[in-house]
Amino acid sequence: MIQRPQIPPAYRLVTLNSDIDLGSEARRMAVEGADDGTLLWVTRDDKLDCAVILHPDDPLERAVLVTYVAMLGLNDGLGVVVPPMTEVTFSWPNRIEANGATAGAIVIDVPDGAASGSVPDWLVVYATVAVAPPVGSDAKLRGPASLDKGFTTLREEGCSDVTPADVLEAFARHFLIWINRWQDDGFEPIRARWLQHVPDNGKAVDIDVGGEKIAGTFVGIDDDGSLILDAQGTSRRVGLGDALFASRQEKRARSHR
Repeated sequence: MIQRPQIPPAYRLVTLNSDIDLGSEARRMAVEGADDGTLLWVTRDDKLDCAVILHPDDPLERAVLVTYVAMLGLNDGLGVVVPPMTEVTFSWPNRIEANGATAGAIVIDVPDGAASGSVPDWLVVYATVAVAPPVGSDAKLRGPASLDKGFTTLREEGCSDVTPADVLEAFARHFLIWINRWQDDGFEPIRARWLQHVPDNGKAVDIDVGGEKIAGTFVGIDDDGSLILDAQGTSRRVGLGDALFASRQEKRARSHR
């Protein structure tokens, strides 16, 4: 029996059965004006699958920085529930790794037509963490793949007692902490802490953004969240929004052919 998680009162928890498509339901509720902080949780035994509906006050290019905030919240939350020897790291733009293999992701959704310079009516933050191997399935996690380092689950990394409800509780608490830190102190402490969990920092990386292969040395993260690369002595920036929304833009392009 799946336990009922204890969630901070800042959230409104909506529990969904495993046969409900989280993305469609979260988008529907966001469009219909669900309260800021509505937390949707799909009750499953094998993974955390949740979404938080937000109503940003900032334009799109700043609002998407919540990706880094949510990754820090998930990192700190996992730090509470997994054994100390489990190394949790990040891969740009949105991947969560356990001992070097992808175990989760943070994904962002905004209204169709949302553009830089405008404040989106809503923004949905999805958090996914593979807790145990799904029975009879090798399906990969949602989200754009940047570096294919293989996929794993917390159970396979020795976290035998962790449940999706445990991860949800911890993520909800720590995401709220980092949201408040972001609002109070700006992006700089978010960027500094995020970079502490990136083993690729200072190393050569090869990423795929909308089918474009981009290679270079990982230099850092710019003030607007862009990835900064050194490509043969030339500095190159890769926009965070470009990477996060590349797959959606590809789908739109195909639908108009």
